[in-house]
Amino acid sequence: MKILIVGLGSIGQRHTKNLIQLGVEEIGFLRREPTPYLDNPDLPVFTDIEAALGWGPEVAVISGPTSMHISSAKVFTGHGVHLFLEKPLSHNWAGVPELIRIVREKQIQVMVGFDLRFHPSLLRAKSIIDEGTLGRIIGAQVQVGQWLPDWHPWEDYRYGVSAKAESGGGVLRDLVHELDYITWLLGPVERVACQLSHQSSLEIETEDIAQCLFTFQSGTKATLHLDYIQRVATRSCRLIGEEASLEWDGIASKVRLLSPGGKSAEEWSFDADRNVRYLAEMEALLSMVRDGAPPPVGLESAARTLLLEITARRAAKEEKFLPIPNLEDLL
Repeated sequence: MKILIVGLGSIGQRHTKNLIQLGVEEIGFLRREPTPYLDNPDLPVFTDIEAALGWGPEVAVISGPTSMHISSAKVFTGHGVHLFLEKPLSHNWAGVPELIRIVREKQIQVMVGFDLRFHPSLLRAKSIIDEGTLGRIIGAQVQVGQWLPDWHPWEDYRYGVSAKAESGGGVLRDLVHELDYITWLLGPVERVACQLSHQSSLEIETEDIAQCLFTFQSGTKATLHLDYIQRVATRSCRLIGEEASLEWDGIASKVRLLSPGGKSAEEWSFDADRNVRYLAEMEALLSMVRDGAPPPVGLESAARTLLLEITARRAAKEEKFLPIPNLEDLL
């Protein structure tokens, strides 16, 4: 299987190493400069997309800037190449309906990289919910935050994607994982309200705090807090059910199930190595292409998450609750 890596930043390098570990030998790169992949300089590097297509890739792993995802994806799907797209799907809605139509017409397989779907502790939380252990879920509290300069300490955060609106930055878009996984756990969102602001001394042009309120189709209410500010990284979720409550700690990779009254609790701990989920993600990609397995997060699922993010951003601007559009109505 020939796999083309489009963009070789930190996440592109991680995917490359994991694919090599999984036994993929034919890997190529599409880059702006003909700089070789340092760990294996013999792997081909292309600076022209036509030359890269001429190499005959079966899969393209698109890990470049968010603002370039859709334009890159349309080129590859137009040539029948399967896709792995890093999250988020895009920074706006332009081109998304056309991409979905191309993918449907050509029956292309597309997977979007929401790696928290492979987080061992979140998978355990999902199974507890699906078993009905919590009973009817009434509310949820979601929080994620980390000091932005700590994300990529080897580079100046002021010039990174997160700092620039035109590149698709902003905490609501950067931390869209939370929008994906909470709908994975609790189902579709019906309405959203949101506040976006720049509160810190960070030298960025994007929002560094997002506060959202979701009403799900099930009636569940959820609050989400996302920020670029917290000096100690946090990623957590608390679900409040009529029968029990559940706490997920994504940093420590723990799940805690609380009985009524908090008199007893069960706790599970899992491997906190981040690469566990990225490796599982690439395994799922290979299974999708080789065996025809359905993608854990497909194009349409990612499009619905993008619609949720876009609607939340609009709700913040208009300062009111807004309904989430139906995807099929927009195609």
